[in-house]
Amino acid sequence: MPQVRPALSFGLGSALSIVSSVPSVIKADSDSQSYKVTVYDLASHPVQKKLYYDLSAADGKGLMGGEFESPSFRLDLKDIPSGRYRLRFSLSPDFKDSEEYRVVSDSITVWRADDKRPPVVTPLWVPETEIVLGAGEKKAKIRVGSSYNDSYLLALVSDSQKRIRTEWVRRFRDCYGRCPFGYRPCVC
Repeated sequence: MPQVRPALSFGLGSALSIVSSVPSVIKADSDSQSYKVTVYDLASHPVQKKLYYDLSAADGKGLMGGEFESPSFRLDLKDIPSGRYRLRFSLSPDFKDSEEYRVVSDSITVWRADDKRPPVVTPLWVPETEIVLGAGEKKAKIRVGSSYNDSYLLALVSDSQKRIRTEWVRRFRDCYGRCPFGYRPCVC
């Protein structure tokens, strides 16, 4: 009778991989926020590991770092000013790639509701991209801004079926945070 050998699994690539759920744009409406940062083995199964993180400014200056057990990551935002940062995760405290794993690096932008200007230099900053009005509401306050003087914004107001109105908003840099675009019902 022939002998049957059990199936053997193998794979090519890094033995462990890090997957971050930290979004690229973070509204800092609380002192800290929690995210999932999961470590997967070669067979794509989640494994609990000690991870290290490093948050640095655009100029490379390190702001904070530490360690945590995957998959629960908590980012302390109270002392981080609004702006763009680099967030790295590693299985090693020296943040060097190895044959078993790679360092994960993400660019994140932190902003707050009381910011007077966009947190990064940009011609158009719209952190909340969809505003839905409830029944009977006639005005929406849209957070929008620009880093440049004399900028123009084309505002489009629509319902689920048609475009209602468009208008050019001049010097919208000055209205960052509170640009009311009123809804004028039209009878067509």
